[in-house]
Amino acid sequence: GMSYPLYAELYSIGDAVYRRPPYRGAAQQPAELPAGGDTADLYDDDDYEEEYGRNDDGPPCAVDGFAKAEEEKEKVSIVPSTTQSTSHSRAPPGFGAPPGLAPPPGLPAPTASKTKSAPKKTSLLQTVTALARNTPAPQSAAPSKSALKEAVPVKSAYIPKTVAPPVTDTSLPVSTTSDKFESIQDDRVKYDRANNTWMGSIELPTTMHGLLIGREGSNRKKIESGTMCRMDIPERWSKSELIKVTSSVGSENVSRCLDRIEVIKHQKRNGPKTATHFAAIPCNERIVQQRFMSFKDAVLHSSDVDPSCRRASLFPSECKLHLTCCMLQILSNEEKTKLEDVIFRLQEKHTRSRPLDLTIGGFDIMNDNPKDVHILFAKVHGEGIQKLANEIRDELCKAGLDAKYESKDVDVKLHMTLMNSRYAAYEEKAQTHTRDEIRRDDRTPFDATALMKTFEGYEFGTIPLNRITICSLNTEDKTTGYYECLIEARLD
Repeated sequence: GMSYPLYAELYSIGDAVYRRPPYRGAAQQPAELPAGGDTADLYDDDDYEEEYGRNDDGPPCAVDGFAKAEEEKEKVSIVPSTTQSTSHSRAPPGFGAPPGLAPPPGLPAPTASKTKSAPKKTSLLQTVTALARNTPAPQSAAPSKSALKEAVPVKSAYIPKTVAPPVTDTSLPVSTTSDKFESIQDDRVKYDRANNTWMGSIELPTTMHGLLIGREGSNRKKIESGTMCRMDIPERWSKSELIKVTSSVGSENVSRCLDRIEVIKHQKRNGPKTATHFAAIPCNERIVQQRFMSFKDAVLHSSDVDPSCRRASLFPSECKLHLTCCMLQILSNEEKTKLEDVIFRLQEKHTRSRPLDLTIGGFDIMNDNPKDVHILFAKVHGEGIQKLANEIRDELCKAGLDAKYESKDVDVKLHMTLMNSRYAAYEEKAQTHTRDEIRRDDRTPFDATALMKTFEGYEFGTIPLNRITICSLNTEDKTTGYYECLIEARLD
């Protein structure tokens, strides 16, 4: 059988409510824990343990007081009754009560006429511990009424947390692996008998895996050392969102590690919105790729353009050319379901419509100063293209999936990025910074004045608009070279 606490403290993360597992003693804890444990506001079970120690039998005042009482009682019992003063005969031994005062309530007066020492009685603590373990108390007979009365002051004494719960099968030892398995209080945690480990898992969007790992694995190391667990995080190229947690120490360690991951997800979801995905119209048809590569090669080898433009790291992969319609934040399965409903509704509507063509050509920049450019893009033209891009953005915003406020009064800026200073910053600082840590100040602009004049009127081709994709940021499909797609809806 199992014992449960009368009250289990609850705490919430977002809309989910969790019950903090009760402390279950030193059986699942190491002799010494390394530094860097959990925060005191979440887990303060160790405070009570440090006050009394792990293996003591209660507060010293309770144990020592009764030990002295027993010792004094034995001394008094061998003194002849004729030497006892009448005024002191009513005081309990060892308490030294003044003449004429009665003993404290609940304590019997000693019998001075006995010449033998009183039999040693079993303390209430020993009795309770023996009953908890379903074993006979270490005494020859049941405690007398006087012994029970004498034990009354002890009922508030501290009982160690390591007392085992009652077991129904007395043939099994108290500390068996089955007890470890049955003592798990968290439904997220399972016990692996074969490997003697506790296991749990939690889903975390792939866009948050970098946040969990931290620069050079700093966040991961801190969480693993603080909870004494090991986290199995999918490789960067994997689409899996499942984080596996294991520990050979105890189930509570796994619970704490899962809670920390849950906190990261909660903070990301409820903090300022940041993009995890984007809605795009792919432009990586063969003709566009070929003309883009010709343009890139001409810029890198042209003496007419500014040297700041002649950096290969400024250019994207030809396989990832696209038009961006809307930046999105997708963090849960519920949001994925909403997203699918919106995209498939648009697919059903526009599949029945006449096909659209888009023409890509000409250059523009995102700011007004061509000498200080961070993004150079190709302009996009085509009947119905602007209306479709606006509709995609508006429907996604209406579902609450946009990563930032998008005004319906402004058209989507149709553009196919050709050069971006952020790409160069990623490549240059990849060894020391994560993508989230690179700011605009870390990026080096380029002078596009001569470039835009030299290549004025350059065309990248006309292609059919036949797909809408929902892409994960900063990813790459190993097969196509395009972004990893959460959803791809064809319109042909």
